[in-house]
Amino acid sequence: QTGTLLDPCTLLLAAYIFSWQFPHFYGILYEHKEDYKQAGFVMTSNEDPTGEHKAFNQILACTVVNTLVPVAMAGCGYIHPAVLAPFMAF
Repeated sequence: QTGTLLDPCTLLLAAYIFSWQFPHFYGILYEHKEDYKQAGFVMTSNEDPTGEHKAFNQILACTVVNTLVPVAMAGCGYIHPAVLAPFMAF
């Protein structure tokens, strides 16, 4: 049955959208790391001040998730394989 909360297409789209939240969060975190530090928050930017390690991990994770999810959606017949090119371009 389609159109339900636990429909595979719904879960795949949720995973795709969810995966983009982390790079945005870390971008904001590193942009304002001094503000967070002055406020006394213990954040990732305190442990990795340059952000290189975290950025590498996020790029790797997003590349994997944002490649596998559209391919899985095409494999399940939820999207046409021709639509994969625009997905992969972004």
